[in-house]
Amino acid sequence: MADGTVIYLSFVEAIRTLPKKYQFDALEAVVIYGATGEEPDLGRFPPAMSAIWTLIKPQVDANNRRRQNGTKGGRPKKSEEEKLKKTMVTDAETIAKPKRKSKNKNLLFLSEKVNSDGDRPDVEAGPPSPDEPPTADEIQETMKRLRQKGARG
Repeated sequence: MADGTVIYLSFVEAIRTLPKKYQFDALEAVVIYGATGEEPDLGRFPPAMSAIWTLIKPQVDANNRRRQNGTKGGRPKKSEEEKLKKTMVTDAETIAKPKRKSKNKNLLFLSEKVNSDGDRPDVEAGPPSPDEPPTADEIQETMKRLRQKGARG
């Protein structure tokens, strides 16, 4: 399989909870499993090793899968045509709609949904209309209502 394996500090800390006479063997079992895939005989360890092994084994397996996937070479190279297609910009891409700032969206949402007395929304809450951005007057009016209500603008 592999020449070695990754040993995390958490593995060492967990193995240190075992009695001293089992610690080296437990660490060796992790290294051998990571390098060869040979599972240890948990019967020769105290019962706590079974719990520790249950936590260590999936991580070692995941590391080995990552190592194997890394040897596959990544995605295929792009052809020259694909490279050119990505760098070309069409007229449709250059003519974009102006972006609205999120603050404007919130103000538009509030200006459309607040009653004249500023108490409760007239309709159910929902996203602001994407048709057109609010005018400066609408924004000022909404900010004025919020200030009168005591909200910070």
